[in-house]
Amino acid sequence: SADGSAAAPRSLWWMRVGSDRCVPLFTRTCRFDLQPNRFGILGQFGPERKLQLQTYNVSSLIGWDGRVTPNASIELEVYVSNESHALATFEYTKDNNKLGLTFVVPPPAGGWRAHTWQPLVLPIRDRHYSFPRLTPWDNMDRLELYYAHPHQQQQRGDYVRIRNVY
Repeated sequence: SADGSAAAPRSLWWMRVGSDRCVPLFTRTCRFDLQPNRFGILGQFGPERKLQLQTYNVSSLIGWDGRVTPNASIELEVYVSNESHALATFEYTKDNNKLGLTFVVPPPAGGWRAHTWQPLVLPIRDRHYSFPRLTPWDNMDRLELYYAHPHQQQQRGDYVRIRNVY
């Protein structure tokens, strides 16, 4: 803001045609080049990172128990240059590995296909939560992605793109 104080998190949700209400977490297209690392870190969005994720207030979707309303899911589109190095983990947490949601990303029906946008729906289950009642759902601003089969000697050139994360 103009006075130097931090802007309030955006409280936002949309109704998509033929769908329930949703919160757009990330709608741009982002490309992540695979880098050699033992953890398979693909990219990180967050307050201390070069890539910033808009701070959202998703508390309108959260129930009394700190969990998202029943039957909720994360939806996104993924594009891979190599089927063997696809998106493997999706972590929407306030802190690294805690306070939010973490998913092991299953391959789409029919498996990963290179150079094709593939829609994914990740149903939110109890096992995906980390300390849901302590999670600051009104101030979420961190997303970390990991790729499959990381290696210290990872060859350059492969990449993963994501877009339309709801």
